[in-house]
Amino acid sequence: MKQTGKAKRNTVLTALAAVSALVLAVWQSLLLQSKFDFDTHTYDPGTASPMLMLAVLAVFVLFFLSTLVWKKEKTEETLSRGGVLLSVSASLCGAALLVSCGLFFHTMLFSGLPYAGNPDRAQYALKLASALLAIPSAVYFFRIAFSRQKLSRPAVMLSFAPVAYTAVFLVGVYYDRSIRLNSPVRILDQLALIALMLALLYESRFQMERPNARLYKAFAWSALPLLGVSAIPHAVMMAGGSYAMDASGAGYAFAAFCALYLAVRLFSLSDSEQEEVSIEQTEADAVETEADAGEKDNEQN
Repeated sequence: MKQTGKAKRNTVLTALAAVSALVLAVWQSLLLQSKFDFDTHTYDPGTASPMLMLAVLAVFVLFFLSTLVWKKEKTEETLSRGGVLLSVSASLCGAALLVSCGLFFHTMLFSGLPYAGNPDRAQYALKLASALLAIPSAVYFFRIAFSRQKLSRPAVMLSFAPVAYTAVFLVGVYYDRSIRLNSPVRILDQLALIALMLALLYESRFQMERPNARLYKAFAWSALPLLGVSAIPHAVMMAGGSYAMDASGAGYAFAAFCALYLAVRLFSLSDSEQEEVSIEQTEADAVETEADAGEKDNEQN
């Protein structure tokens, strides 16, 4: 089916967001390896590259947020419920959440430091809440990955679990005392998690059949470059052995996989009116095929 001008624009903007996320992820990963001091959690003094990277990031984020004031289209959009890439990306998100949950409880059981003996009980409670919320969040993503059917009313509530998980993870990052408050990486992590949380929140509106595609696209497009300078480099550094593999690291891996998931979701957006026409056309073609087959059988008889 031929794409409309609106669909082409969505495809171009999604491709731009994905490319910007990839470029910024490579840029930030190189900076973390060569120009970043992990003791102070700041870039090396006199390094101009981080400022240039942040300027490029700001341009992309402001541009994607400006789509909120663009001319509003009359047709609403829907999210596709199928596709191999969607299944793969959603499965990766669900797997990262389960790993995060498993790592937390493994540490809790074998570290000998339960809640009562933890010096930072608030941080411990936030990590426990994240681990518990990771389970329904993983169920939601696996439901998206392996089911082509529309979510039922009770299952729709699962769409809020990733939002809650991201929110609790965000609060945990905010109150993390092991990183300086003015660390640029810490600030970028919080901005990326806020954008991801908003994108997941407006995805849940699609599941509730109350979509707001304009806000969903704006936040999802903005989340991609932000995740490119935050979660993806964290996942790369963790895979390379520079970061410890723990529950928080798996949480950043989940956010990194969410970048792929959001990109696939954005590419799958389609006009609801066109989708209805396509379904009607498919049904009409099926009826016509059955009629032709019946005529051939009658001729043979």
